[in-house]
Amino acid sequence: TTADKYSFEYFYNIQGYLESKNLYINGSKLPNFQTIYTYTNNLLTKCIMTAVSSGNLKVLESDLMYDNSINLKTWIYTFPDAFEGYMFYTGLNFGSRPSNPLKQVITKIYTPSTGAILDTWTTNYGGYKVDVNGYLTF
Repeated sequence: TTADKYSFEYFYNIQGYLESKNLYINGSKLPNFQTIYTYTNNLLTKCIMTAVSSGNLKVLESDLMYDNSINLKTWIYTFPDAFEGYMFYTGLNFGSRPSNPLKQVITKIYTPSTGAILDTWTTNYGGYKVDVNGYLTF
């Protein structure tokens, strides 16, 4: 058997944030999937993934909330759809990193053919400890 070939195309806004991503499978000329990212106060607050090659049907939607009482010097990327890059978050440049830690991420998975919600994942974060220099500690 042969494996599928995945190619990713990334687009950044003028502020240096990842604003959209296209996924091409097996040399497709039209993106099979596209994710659009929305930012509020320089923090990723929403991502919506659609199946472009199937008529822009919604596949995934995530809402991200942050703990604005904590400011960090460096933090990890928090793209709920970034299945391709999770192993490389510290090495790849996806644009500017968030300055606040996550408080909650709610991700809805849709049945593309009907638009019905198939599943909802809610992840809560907390208990952060930050040193006097603004770095996350254990």
